[in-house]
Amino acid sequence: MQLTRENERSLMLRINAPESAELSQQLQWLVEQLQTSEALGLLDCVAGFNTVLVVFDPLLTDHASMELCLTTLLNDWQNTSVQHIGREHVIPVYYDFSPDWDLLTTAETLKITPEYLIEQHQNQQFRVCVIGFAPGFAYLGHMPDAYRIARRSTPRPRVPAGAVALAETMTAVYPTASPGGWRIIGHTPASLFQPFDLKREDPCQFRVGDSVRFECLSQQQWQDANA
Repeated sequence: MQLTRENERSLMLRINAPESAELSQQLQWLVEQLQTSEALGLLDCVAGFNTVLVVFDPLLTDHASMELCLTTLLNDWQNTSVQHIGREHVIPVYYDFSPDWDLLTTAETLKITPEYLIEQHQNQQFRVCVIGFAPGFAYLGHMPDAYRIARRSTPRPRVPAGAVALAETMTAVYPTASPGGWRIIGHTPASLFQPFDLKREDPCQFRVGDSVRFECLSQQQWQDANA
């Protein structure tokens, strides 16, 4: 565990541990404790896979004060068993065999059939590890290491919203249309990011710690959902 001063208004906590859904949930617990601590001058705190960035107002506090606050919480964190309290989501997905996307080439690279890749993807219970890269973009871990797959060598200039994708051992659903280099294996009609819906407390459907499963849509169901 390492705590460093990144600049005049931020600290970075680094945990020397491999990425895991459990670690992500523990770091999110730490972030939530910081946010509710009412620490003077705290502006923001963001969890990564094995990091927490703490940003503060240098006119109201300093590194030493924030380090003391964080160290106190870390002592509690190390002695706390974080229970899984996330919500459960089932996301419908149409696995797309079109050569325009990456299901066929991904299966070929992994030396398995597309049908077997689909089966394995549906059999996993993913956990939301981190939300980042773009607003609402949730990194869902993990596929077994046997299905680790590199990103595309050439990113697409535009990936449609709802694209279900793989990269390394992670899966994700693109919340909005954007450039992207993940391998697209399917599409979902579910709208997972609604920033303009003022009735929603959070525009992103996923939160760190939530569990996610995927279930298969037929081509007809996919067409009906988009009619």
